[in-house]
Amino acid sequence: ASGYLVQAVTAPAWLNVVAWVHLVTGAAYLGGLILHQAMVVRRRMARAQAPAVYSAPSPEARTGRLADCVGTTLHAPSTQRNR
Repeated sequence: ASGYLVQAVTAPAWLNVVAWVHLVTGAAYLGGLILHQAMVVRRRMARAQAPAVYSAPSPEARTGRLADCVGTTLHAPSTQRNR
């Protein structure tokens, strides 16, 4: 929007204000873009260095009793299943 105003405003005082708003918002956008890209690169580097762990689920996980340990409410506690 500020780019349009830079082209459309003709009063010198308003043109100065609009130009500064355009520069400041453009710099803020650029800063956010650089920060975002740095975070993406950092995350990719961390994933590349982390060892990949692929293993079969434990017997507790297959029966659903592991859920009792991690606090989820998807399964009833194992003590209630035996009743």
